[in-house]
Amino acid sequence: MLRNIIRYFAFILFVISILNLSYGVVSINTCQVINESLLDGSRIVDLSSNINFNSDPSCLNIDVSNAILDCKGFSILGVSSMSGIYVGNVDNVTVRNCDLVNANFLAQTPTNSFFYNLNFTNTLN
Repeated sequence: MLRNIIRYFAFILFVISILNLSYGVVSINTCQVINESLLDGSRIVDLSSNINFNSDPSCLNIDVSNAILDCKGFSILGVSSMSGIYVGNVDNVTVRNCDLVNANFLAQTPTNSFFYNLNFTNTLN
């Protein structure tokens, strides 16, 4: 019985390791649209540095379902009421660990999505 339990957990760990290999991480350090083309099979986008923006209406535009944006504590620095992060009408999106300075966060009716550990400084949110 114990041997079967150990085999089961070994199999689960094997499956998890395969899933982690098939979903790589895309690192970004500029404003851009996060879509299928950028992800190229990945599902996770990490910020690798602070991003300054002052011209586009939004800095990071998430336009793909089943994606994770992890800012890793880096800041998105904008001017006045621009959108630092915009989540379009997509599903299963997670946005986490972001500092938004002079930038708003907008989400257009996403379902099954999670937004946590977002810090706002000088924003209208």
